[in-house]
Amino acid sequence: MKYLFISIIAFIITVEIDAARNFKTNIIKDEFKFQDSSKRSIELAELNQGCPKIDCIPSIDNPTYDAISAVSFLHDDDVMMLVDYNGVQKAYPRKIMQSHEIVNDYFDGKPVAMTYCPLCGTSVAFEPIINGERVEFGVSGVLHNSDLVMYDRKTRSLWGQLTGRSIVGSQSGQRLKSISAALMTWQQLKENYPQSQVLLPPTEGTEEYDNFHYQKYTESDKLMFPVSLTDARLATKKWVYGIEIDDSFVAFEEEYLKDNTPIVESYGKHILVVTYKNGSATAIDKRTNEQFNVIRSYWFAWFAFHPETQLRN
Repeated sequence: MKYLFISIIAFIITVEIDAARNFKTNIIKDEFKFQDSSKRSIELAELNQGCPKIDCIPSIDNPTYDAISAVSFLHDDDVMMLVDYNGVQKAYPRKIMQSHEIVNDYFDGKPVAMTYCPLCGTSVAFEPIINGERVEFGVSGVLHNSDLVMYDRKTRSLWGQLTGRSIVGSQSGQRLKSISAALMTWQQLKENYPQSQVLLPPTEGTEEYDNFHYQKYTESDKLMFPVSLTDARLATKKWVYGIEIDDSFVAFEEEYLKDNTPIVESYGKHILVVTYKNGSATAIDKRTNEQFNVIRSYWFAWFAFHPETQLRN
């Protein structure tokens, strides 16, 4: 079982799209019992099965942490995901998140679900509250527009990771409140956030977390699963920083943002200041100091879910 997670990831990376449709178990119909008559905001045909069963990529439900000074399995250029929430800073190594995708967590008593979709490149944290109750999330085994589809373990509804919206099940149309997650290297984390708690591997030893398994995928323009819409203004996997502002959307191409930071623009009643630093971006209303969440994403993924987005490049 030592290399279970690596085997699963390798399987998902190498599987052909047609083969992904020939699993013995149909997750949507056989395990979730969804039909075309089920409550939903998308067509079931838009979902693509990427795993043989629910939870084939296991979430981390009892995370453990250590101080930066005690961690030895990370390298200076390793990518980290930082959540600063409720007075607590926690860092999630990408090398761990790629094998689990969801961490059901608490920040000094307040629940947080940290999520990562390697196919879209998106790191998003949520308040995992449904109808006033904290719930855990798991990996459904299906994808929508190549994005991780989560399921909650209370209602078993399906939720999109990039948008935080429920797309199939009793909670369809509901949305989770998102929490900012910043990206940086291990070196940058040590220098700028020395008090952070660092997520530890959930199994003994760290060999299975030594490498980033999606490197070839990131270097190719090819996608593993189909998407509903594409846009040729940017390359498929060009990095953008997407922001939602009063039900409108804007995306800043990474190089453009890096070269022009800070960018000050008006969006309706807001004067937004967008600043880039060390692979992450922040967006703050200049007049009210209201902070907007920024999601770093591959262009194809952001556009597939927000085709009406404005693009700055």
